[in-house]
Order: sequence, then C-alpha cells, then structure tokens
Amino acid sequence: MSTKRKIKLPSPADILRSDTADLLGIFDDGSIDDNDQEIHFDEGDDGESNPYKYHLDENPNYEDPYYYDLGDNINKQVAFYKSNNRSKKQDEEDNEDATEDSDEEEDDSDNEDDDSDDNEGSDSDDLDDSEDDENLDTSEKDDDESEEEEDSEGNEDDNEESEYNETSSSKANSTEGPSKSRSSDTGESSSGQNGAVANNDEYADGDSSDEEEIRNTVGNIPLEWYDEYDHIGYDTMGEKIIKPDRGDSIDAFLKRIEDPDYRRTVVDRLTGQDVKLVDDDLDLIHRLVKGYVPSAQYDLYEPFLDLYSHEVMETPLSGRPEHKRSFLPSKSDRRKVSRMVHALKQAAIHKHKRQKRYNVYDLWKSDNIPVPMRRRLNVDYKAPPARLPTNNSSYNPPPEFLMNAKQLEWIERNKNGHQRKLLLARLPTKYDSLRKVPNHFTYVMDIFNRCLDLYMSSRFAYKRVKGHSKDLLPDLPRPRDLRPYPTKECLLFTGHRSIVRAITIHPLGKIMATGSDDHTIKIWEVSTSRCLHTLSVGDAVHSLAWNPNTRVLVLAAAVGKCVIIINPENYLTDATVVARTNALLESKPDYGDYTASDKVAKTIKWLLPSAEEKEQGYRIVVKHTHKVHQVVWHQQGDYFATLQPDANTTSVVTHQLARWRSQIPFGRASVKVTALSFHPKKAYFYICSQGRIRVYSLVEKKLIRLIKTNSASEFISSIAVHPSGEHFIVGSHGKRVTWYEMECTNRPFTLRYHHGAIRSVAFHNKYPLFASAADDGRVIVTHSMVYSDLIKDPLLVPVKELRNHQLFDGLCVLQIAWHPHDPCLFTAGADSTIRMWQ
Repeated sequence: MSTKRKIKLPSPADILRSDTADLLGIFDDGSIDDNDQEIHFDEGDDGESNPYKYHLDENPNYEDPYYYDLGDNINKQVAFYKSNNRSKKQDEEDNEDATEDSDEEEDDSDNEDDDSDDNEGSDSDDLDDSEDDENLDTSEKDDDESEEEEDSEGNEDDNEESEYNETSSSKANSTEGPSKSRSSDTGESSSGQNGAVANNDEYADGDSSDEEEIRNTVGNIPLEWYDEYDHIGYDTMGEKIIKPDRGDSIDAFLKRIEDPDYRRTVVDRLTGQDVKLVDDDLDLIHRLVKGYVPSAQYDLYEPFLDLYSHEVMETPLSGRPEHKRSFLPSKSDRRKVSRMVHALKQAAIHKHKRQKRYNVYDLWKSDNIPVPMRRRLNVDYKAPPARLPTNNSSYNPPPEFLMNAKQLEWIERNKNGHQRKLLLARLPTKYDSLRKVPNHFTYVMDIFNRCLDLYMSSRFAYKRVKGHSKDLLPDLPRPRDLRPYPTKECLLFTGHRSIVRAITIHPLGKIMATGSDDHTIKIWEVSTSRCLHTLSVGDAVHSLAWNPNTRVLVLAAAVGKCVIIINPENYLTDATVVARTNALLESKPDYGDYTASDKVAKTIKWLLPSAEEKEQGYRIVVKHTHKVHQVVWHQQGDYFATLQPDANTTSVVTHQLARWRSQIPFGRASVKVTALSFHPKKAYFYICSQGRIRVYSLVEKKLIRLIKTNSASEFISSIAVHPSGEHFIVGSHGKRVTWYEMECTNRPFTLRYHHGAIRSVAFHNKYPLFASAADDGRVIVTHSMVYSDLIKDPLLVPVKELRNHQLFDGLCVLQIAWHPHDPCLFTAGADSTIRMWQ
C-alpha cells in the first residue's frame, strides 16, 4: 500500500493547476519510491529553483520513451523526472538482489568446509535453496505487479491516461514474460507513453471539452488593467503573454482597403487576435439588430396543437345540465354598463385623457459607447413668427379703414413717386372680389426683409426668475433644537392690589423683590412663591434693583422723589452678609475736605431714615428734586445711577454708596433721557433718549459712540446689554426690538413681532436667550447665539410666545427679569400678578 506523500513545488511551478499535474503523471504511485516522500526541483547557480535546468528543448532525445512531443515545456520536464525516479528505483532493487546473492554464496562456502563428507546432501540442499530463492523472486515480482495493478485501477476513475498505460503495460508483460523484471517495468511505462503520443489524446495537454473556448490563461479579469503594458497577463508558468502586433493606423487603413473580409472581422479582446465571423454569425447579428428571432428556423406562428380539445369526445364527461347564467345576460354587468352610460352623459368620464409617457430606452445600446456631443453649443432659439394680417390687409375692408379724398390728396402732394407708390401699396384698398386683387408690389421686399432679420438679427430668451417669498427667509433651525427656554407657567405670585411696575431677582436666585402702585414692596421666596416681607413705602414704586455684589444685601428702590437703600433681613440670607451690610450703612461717612458743588447740593440730599423706617429695613434715603423712574447698579456694586426725566439737564445722576457722594456728569446730553445702563465689563455708560443712543467712557470722560435710530422721534423705553458687552438691544414704543453691535452700529437687526408698545427687554446672564414684553400681552422669548467669530452675524430665532397676563387700562406686561442661573423668566403685569415661566 502506498503511503501519503507531500508535494513541494517551488515558485513559479506552484502556479500549475493540480488537475494538469495529475494528467501528466506526477502523482502516479508507481513513479515515486516509497522511501522518497517528496519531489524537489534542483536549484540553479543563483540559489533559486530552476525548472528549466536540463534545457530539454535545445537537444531533445526523441528515443527517450518518456519524452512528450508537445509544445509545453512542463510536460517534458515532468516526464524527465518520472523516468529518473523510476530508474533510481530499479537500481536500488538490483543492489538489494546482489547483496542477497553474495550472502548466500558465503553461507554455501562455509557449509562446504564444515561438511565436506556429505556432498550429496549439500548439493540437494543447495538445489532446494536455489528453488526457494527462485520462488521468492517470483513471488516478489508478482506482489509488485499486483501493487502496480491496484494503483492503476485506483487512478482509473481520475485519469484516463493511467488506464491506457495499464493496458499497454499488461500487453508488454504478456509478450516478453516475467524473466526480466527491469525490462518489464521499463517497457510497461514506455508503451503507455508511446501509446498516448501515438493516439494524440486530447486530454494530454490539460484541456477538456469544457475549456475549448479558452484561448489563454489570464483568467476572467478586466483587460483594462494591462492597457499600459506590452502584455495581457501571465500564463500558467508565470510568463508574460505578449500582446500581438496590431500595427499602426496605416496598417489598419491598408487592411480595410485590401482585406475582403475586413467587414466581418472582429478583435478578440481576450487574446488580441482577429476572428473572422462566418455567415451564420453575421446572420445572427443582423437578426438581433433588427429585433427578429435569433434562429431563422424558428416559426413564431406555427399552428398550435391543442392537447386537450383537438379530439372531440362522443359523450360529455359530466351529465350535469348547464347553469342558467351561462345563457342569460348578467344583471350586474348590465348595471355597470348603465352606470358608465350615465357618467358619459353627465361628462363625468373624460374620454380624451393624456396618456402617460414612459421613458423608453434603447435595449441594444452599448454602455461603453460615449454620449455623442451636441451639434451646437449655443441654444437654438426659435424665430418669432410673422405678424398675422389684420383688417387693414383685407381685400374688402370696412369703409372706416379706407383713405378719404383729403388724405389721398395730401399723399399726392407731399410724397415723391417711389415713396407714394410704396405707401399706396401698403394702404388698404377695396376690391369687389378676391380675383381682382393684383400682385403685391412690396411682396418680394417684405420676404427679403423677413429672411434678412432671421439670418442677421440675434435672438435670445429672457430668463424668468421664479421667486417665492419663503426663499427670502433665512434657513433657521427648529425651536425644539434650541432648548432650554421657558415654555409654560409654573408659579403664580399674588398679593399686590395694584399694577406691579418693578421686579428684580437677587444674584443668588433665592429671593425676589417686587414694587407696585399700592405703595408696597414685597420680598418673595422664588422656589415656593411665599411672601417673606412687605414694606410700606408711602408712594408708587417705579424701579427696583438688587446690588450685584453678593457680599452685601442691598436693595435700591425708586419711590416717588427718593431712592431708598433697604436691607431686607430674612431667614434666607446669611447672617454675616446682613451684619456686614448694616455695618456699611449704619452711619454717615466722613467727608473730610470734600464739598459738593452747588448744583449737586441743590439736586441731591443723603439722609438717614427715622427709627420707624429703620425697623422696616431702611438704611439710607437719597432725596431728589423730581420723580425717579429708574435705578441701575454698576457691576462692582459701589456705584449706581438714577434717572429723573423731568429734571432736564440734571436728569442723570451717579452716586457712590460707600462715600455718600453724588455727581451730575452730563449736561445737555441728559435732556429727554428715557433709559440708562452700565456696561457689564467695561467702564461704559449708555444713555438713551429720543432717537439717539450715546455711549460714554467713564474713564476717558468722553463720548465714544453716537447711534441714531431709524426714527428721530422714537421713544426708547428700555435697554439691555449682552453679558459679553459686544451687543445690546433696545425696545421702543414703536413696536420694534433693535439689536445693535458695538463694532457695527450702522447696520442693526430689527425684530417686528409685537403689536403694542414694548415696555421691557432683558438678556439672560448664562443662556443665549433674551425676552421682550409689550402692551399686546405677549412675551416673546428669542434664542440669541453670539459667535466668537466676529465676522459671523448672531443667530436670532424667536422660539416661544408666552401669554397669560390680563390687560388693564391698556397696559399688560410692564417688567421682566431672568433668573440668574436657570432658564426661568419672571413677568410683572398690570393685573397685579407676578408669574414665573419655566
């Protein structure tokens, strides 16, 4: 039994297919010795495997029985190794026989020396031994032959050449006999190989009937990979398959002129060779192009033989009588037809419907053919049609179109002969019948001018721009993507009995202060809407503002002609903060050499409250000459400004809380001032008046910006500065909210979504949000994203409309304020309520 062997074929021999190697006999069991389990190609001088070492193609030995007279070099090489391996096997068998004979001779000589007397016995023993050896040799030969027959029978199903070699070797053994085992083996293999060559076996070179159409072995790959190379791929040995010489354009032209079969020759893209089409191929192509059936012998209209009804039966399969509906008209069909007739009478069914047009494509068009270029690069505009004739061109026009005698006389007097003739030819003339109309005098000239215009005059088409109003709107994000922002009412603060005009939130966000026309100031807990403290101030409260410094607890309230500094002690504030505030405000500071000017002394007076007022929380009273409408704090918490609009040049006053000092820094600029504000980061001060906004530098003591609004008489009601300090917004009684940028104040953004006078605007300190409140009862929350890129404009998107306050005497929402940390909005309305939106 043959053992399992491993075949090692170094590169490039590993490209060979296994089925081709089997057909050549490499894996034949009888060609490899059992002791030698591997096949190795010899290495060349350079250390690499060289399958062409023996150069069999240069000096072929045609007498070698294992030589293949074929074109493939690998067949010759495999045959050579097969013969070499088999000769080595026979030499080893002869050496084994020779050693056995020498051992027997030595045994015989020893026996002769020891037993010289028994010659006859020894001779008989030698004869017996020789007979045994002959029997042994014959048995070994039979075993070898039986093994070879089993191996050949085992390979019979996989390889037809092995079967043929087996039959030829059996014939050689029968003729020559078993006397010479080596010559028998040699003849066996040689007869098999010669038989394969003599019969020209079609499978000897590795081809089969399934591969008859294969011309080379590059495989099913895109041939465009090798457009830049001089070959089209590699064969089974790893060698390049060189492209055939196709010639140049001159050769192609000569071939087209001289070759009679040029029209029926195509190029095989796989091999690059010319293939001549036979008549059947041309006929098939012509029929496919014309859309005919590919086979001319196929009859589309062949008589059809009905397999079931061509034989008439004498008796029916069933004796059941026909149903009544088989010979009576259908009532349901009659109703359908009547409905359709009625619909046609009512014009409910349109007979002339435009049929659907389907995009039909060319079924036989190749995808590799490029799209043909357009004949003209310019658009072919149609010429305008000639003007149609009117009543003036009629041969029998109405009398009102005819010329009167006075007009004809004027033509005769003022026009020369040629001009008169042209003019009269174009004037309407009355004829009794069409046959009396003469030839038109200017017909040729009119046609010439028409053709000249068509040829020389340039034509173009006006491109209509289809614009929609929605195309002018910017592409804004969805409001739900811009959250968080307040959307609904969550808390209601009730307790005031009149209009609530002022509202302010402490910087820590725990308490809130509100002022009303009922002469009270209330302190609220934000989280529970609980009133912590109520102060009676004796007059209407117009403005409230907490000190932005959290180290002290100071509330400034504009009440009548006074500004009251209050320390509202409660359980929500820290005791150390309250003690620090009382220590700061309990006594009047030492002025030293400082003396206030006469103008300031007449306008402002710093007073200490009475004992009763001090028990309520009063700490300082700053008295003015006119009603104070607004109080604003500087970001540090030591300075605050007040506005008394009726005081003309002394309407804007600045105060220092720690030193009890006041100043009137502005003169004519403080006339008709309506709103004030400090810059959150720089020492800038904003003053709003009718139609103008002034920005002053408190350090340089000069005007740095003068901004004019769209209307000179516009009343600005409120102003809010962005936390970054680069933008600010103003609200006016003109129902507009205007967004300004400090670096480009001449190009503001105007938002017009309110229907009443705007009372208050406010920015959130943390989130990109601002809100505006108006007398129309609506509070609009707007997303305001400011980018770090100064070139990019801010993103302003109104996201929510809050409406829940009631109108009272034409007023609704008067003041709004944001929570310092959360996206919550507080609104104070004329309905004496405060609402929290979250």
